[in-house]
Amino acid sequence: MDFPRFTSGNVGALGFAHVNAIFERIERLEASLGKEGKGRAGGDAGARGRVITVRVTAVNTEGRVAWQEVERVDADVVGASNNVWQPVEGGTTSKIGENNFAVPLLGGLAQVDAIVYGFLRSDSQGHQYIEAVQPRLPGFFRIETFSGGSPRWTYIAFPVQWVGGQTFFANIPLPGGALPDPVTMYNTCEDPDDDALTVGVGTVKPNGVTMVRQPIKSGTTVFAAPDVNGVYCFSVPNGYQVTCS
Repeated sequence: MDFPRFTSGNVGALGFAHVNAIFERIERLEASLGKEGKGRAGGDAGARGRVITVRVTAVNTEGRVAWQEVERVDADVVGASNNVWQPVEGGTTSKIGENNFAVPLLGGLAQVDAIVYGFLRSDSQGHQYIEAVQPRLPGFFRIETFSGGSPRWTYIAFPVQWVGGQTFFANIPLPGGALPDPVTMYNTCEDPDDDALTVGVGTVKPNGVTMVRQPIKSGTTVFAAPDVNGVYCFSVPNGYQVTCS
């Protein structure tokens, strides 16, 4: 069930803020048990327990993601494309009171205007959040830059898409034309250590030659996939600087 919220008053040492906190915990417990209710995460509580479609509305400096439930615009009625989304009337949001990030999105694309599918969950402390159903997908990325040093680097890349009929990849824009946030990723081919006989993924070193592993060149397009924690990895053999003695 839903409780009212108070802005003033107290009974002895028990103030209105304490009462509101108690109500929040009861509502979160009911949500975790699948109870029906109106819900504090936006409007209609029928959204609890079912997959909902949300649009990312903001990301704060702590990485918490705010969202709003959306639905597709009816193209037959308004003449819009089927990729246009609008807020659901009476739908759920991440906002509770004045806190826009009270029920954050976790595991999805942390970029404004991204469309994410998820469902309402509660963590071990009873705090509600939206868990992305499909946090990240495999795809093509163009390496922008890198940091660290040999033998392993951390790469920063942007998602790109194939432009049919050409050997060409283009950045994937967000609604409105903005570019998505960069992605941190790692190269699994850098896991094996080089030794006195072989380097990279199995190159045999000639006698009298020094070979030093180099990072993957900026501008290279790679195919990357997420691990169980959503961290992207790709597999591309590194180039080497060769010095003859």
